[in-house]
Amino acid sequence: MIIRLLILALAGVALHHIHRHGLPVFAPRALAVPILSYLIWSCWSVGFSPYVHHSAQWLAVYVSYTMFLYLLVFFISRWEHILCVLWVFPAMAFFQACLGAVQSWGGALRPSGTFFNPNFLAGYLIIAWVMALSYLVHQPVQRMLMLSRGKQVMVFSSWPKFLLAVCAFAALGIAILETASRGALVAAAVGSSLVIGARFGAQRVAVLLGFGLAAVLLIPNPLQERIYSEHASNPLTYARWEMWRSALQIVMEHPLGIGLGLYQYIYPQYAFPVESQIARYGTVAQTPHSEYLQIAVELGVPGLLIVGWGLYQVGRQIRAALGQRLRRLHRLAVVGASGAVGSLLVHAAIDSNLHEPALALALAACVAVLVTSTALSQNAVDVRSPVPHAYRSVGMTIAFVMLALMTLFVVRLGIAWTYYEKGNELNRAGDWVGAANYYDSAVELDPGKSLYHSALAAVRFKQFERSQDLKHIVVAVQQLTEAFRLNPLDGRLAGLLGKVYARLSSVADLGKEEQRAALLSAEKAYERATILEPFNVAHHWELGQVYLRLDNDRAGEASIKRAAELEPNFLRAREWIARLYLSRGELSRAQEEYSQIRARQERYLRFATSLLEKEFLVADSEALRAAISQARGGT
Repeated sequence: MIIRLLILALAGVALHHIHRHGLPVFAPRALAVPILSYLIWSCWSVGFSPYVHHSAQWLAVYVSYTMFLYLLVFFISRWEHILCVLWVFPAMAFFQACLGAVQSWGGALRPSGTFFNPNFLAGYLIIAWVMALSYLVHQPVQRMLMLSRGKQVMVFSSWPKFLLAVCAFAALGIAILETASRGALVAAAVGSSLVIGARFGAQRVAVLLGFGLAAVLLIPNPLQERIYSEHASNPLTYARWEMWRSALQIVMEHPLGIGLGLYQYIYPQYAFPVESQIARYGTVAQTPHSEYLQIAVELGVPGLLIVGWGLYQVGRQIRAALGQRLRRLHRLAVVGASGAVGSLLVHAAIDSNLHEPALALALAACVAVLVTSTALSQNAVDVRSPVPHAYRSVGMTIAFVMLALMTLFVVRLGIAWTYYEKGNELNRAGDWVGAANYYDSAVELDPGKSLYHSALAAVRFKQFERSQDLKHIVVAVQQLTEAFRLNPLDGRLAGLLGKVYARLSSVADLGKEEQRAALLSAEKAYERATILEPFNVAHHWELGQVYLRLDNDRAGEASIKRAAELEPNFLRAREWIARLYLSRGELSRAQEEYSQIRARQERYLRFATSLLEKEFLVADSEALRAAISQARGGT
């Protein structure tokens, strides 16, 4: 909300300048056409999205970034403005590097600064690192005669600044290595290649990069340790390849896209197992760890082609900017911005770095620098067109009204989220009445967000469990039904709805017909959940229990066996199957299941760390052993 409001405030300042001074505006440029095409295609995607609210939120994000890019291009009118924009990155990177150092000293294995994860911190640090490299390689060298020694030596001009830049460059490099980000290594190599190639020529790039990579791989450092240890210790090392493969499969099945921002809801249908994990399907991917693949999944092949078109135009802009004849200070700024753009775009191919607003805004800022530098170097004032006086008042009135409406939209959504956060705080504290009131307020302000409805349903369900007042569980059913209507792709909502209906079917105050109707509703909800999340073992287990209560023993057995097949370490299902074999007199098969349960408990129990893993290993093996022994004695 704060970022959006700041961008809207900047837009208001721009409109005021245009209205008061008749300032010119930029005419359409090469980048404007693919950007506009992308926004139009995104609007089409929102219109056909299964979850319109979430897609509209992502469209608002794209519009915000587009406005930011345009506003920077609008306001940058001198080289001093470009230098001021670029100086922001080293300053912020130094702060982030210091914070990362404090986190490392505090015991963090991989510092993340103020970012969501260490990979994002590394991506931001690389921007400043590339700019520092550009500054260093563009420093002039003077030959000065040292009379006291009677020989010539190499002395760098402005040596205090140069030494400061060297120290900053080294500190940023150490901070990047501390994040141990493999994607950052690739991004840094590309950004450095652009800088070195622009300064010394393409033939020098391979040699210098070879030395750099050799140093990273041979000199002990955190990144090297992670690269060597990942293969042996981390079962998720190669999960990214599987995510990319599943994303390609989605694209093949949905060539026009599934809807803007909806990857996280379609992924469970294409989940893959990690065999060495206790919960094979326990890891859920929110993104495919590739911005371009996510665009292809959500906006389809047309969206990816538009992005490719835009990247081609960015490449042309970089080439045009690097081909200019500039003063040294201006050229190092352009080269640094080009390296930063290259590193961000390459990093986006192997990670979801542009989901971090700071990195997305940094990309927009660096692209704006490249666009304006070309115009400034060519004194291209003719690329601007003045706003006609006759249309200025009408146009400004419409623009200010639209800006005000956008501001109200942003504030309303922000306040709704604040209410939701406050409700979560009260919910954790056990004040369910207060939490329900805040969730109600969030729903009133933003009724299209399914998250608020499901949160209200959850707290109402807790109130029912405490008071046994039926009105609470009725509200929970209504809210979950509405949440699932808003987002029909979310299997978790269907599973929660099935849970609430199953609990309602056991309420003693209801008649038998009402109980059976609730149980049938639970069956329908769980069946929908297994379709949307076919690899979620909980849905199959709960559906099996509902089938058994409906006297559909064959379907119940099949569903529970499906749960054990998906997750061999889900011992609750194995215990049920063992007791089923006991009831049929199949002692050898029951003994086999018991042996599997004991072996898996002994193998994994001390390694189970998460709550899900511990729940998987819960089984009363002693009681099962006693039942098997009793059955053998009886026979």
